[in-house]
Amino acid sequence: MTRTVWFTEIDSPAGPLRLAADAEGLRHLEFLSSSRARPRPADWVDDPAPLAEAVGSCATTSPATAAPSTSRSSRRARSSSAGSGTSCCASPTAPR
Repeated sequence: MTRTVWFTEIDSPAGPLRLAADAEGLRHLEFLSSSRARPRPADWVDDPAPLAEAVGSCATTSPATAAPSTSRSSRRARSSSAGSGTSCCASPTAPR
């Protein structure tokens, strides 16, 4: 069985990002300006709609005022953005 992966590329306060999700939620976040950035897989579907919630959370916010969350991915996202003034993709999202 083939799983569909949707992706979008956005500008964020941390630089250009590629986000990808499958039916279970956000699965990939890549900094496109990184020397480690890879070409996207050819079978990924370019559709920002399933990633709208994740894209919306990439707005500039203060880590001190970001909505609290106890999920493991949220803690990782907050800790990786600590001190940067951004909170990006702090909550996993499943495509609708």
